Amino acid sequence: MIRRRITEVLCALLLLFSSLSFGQRTVINDQQDQYFRTAIDLFEKEKYGAAQEMFIKAAERYGAEPTEMKSDARYYAAVCALRLFNNDAEYLVTQFLLDNPESPRVNELRFQMANYLFQIKQYRKASNWYDEVDRASLSQEQRAEYFFKKGYSFFQRNAYDDAS
Repeated sequence: MIRRRITEVLCALLLLFSSLSFGQRTVINDQQDQYFRTAIDLFEKEKYGAAQEMFIKAAERYGAEPTEMKSDARYYAAVCALRLFNNDAEYLVTQFLLDNPESPRVNELRFQMANYLFQIKQYRKASNWYDEVDRASLSQEQRAEYFFKKGYSFFQRNAYDDAS
């Protein structure tokens, strides 16, 4: 009876320690994730300058290996550049699209890039970017914005048939 009880306790301890070893994270991973979490918090508070710096640091910490977190960090860094009207915004967006063609964020970033160009009144470039957007995957609200801004871009270029 005592022997059986000792065996049960030892098995329980073995299971406990083995599960703890699998759940451990490295300091490097925690630091990478901390940069990303801090950047998301700043982004949600619309502090795009500080958020962009943190996203860039997070992406650098993920190294050369392509990972989803690195891709997300680069996506958000590009979006921050758009929201801040930075001179390198178009470059960051284009680079993200070239490096991450399979990302689920590609369509959203194309739409945001088109909206950015629309805001700075580069209507020809905006309409080209709107052509790249898969409008079927936009929300109903985004689709309404898409049709209005794309039509307005054509209107500003005197392409009235396309605008309609």
